[in-house]
Amino acid sequence: MVDCCNNVTNGGTISEDQAICDVQIDPDSLFNITAPSGGTGALMYQWYFSTTGSPYTMSNPDWTLIPGAEDSGYNQC
Repeated sequence: MVDCCNNVTNGGTISEDQAICDVQIDPDSLFNITAPSGGTGALMYQWYFSTTGSPYTMSNPDWTLIPGAEDSGYNQC
């Protein structure tokens, strides 16, 4: 049986947005500042990226899931 997280009522807060204009720069790591809350079970993380800067919604096609990015923090390198 898989113990999945459900009904998270607050997604928490991650570290600040970053705008990267040079592909040679390694951006700072992203991490939880305030942990998600509500619901039951183990939390599951998914990180997304956008090159447009548009606000995130699940239905916004400008945001793409980062494969394998499933930890509470993220660094591309």
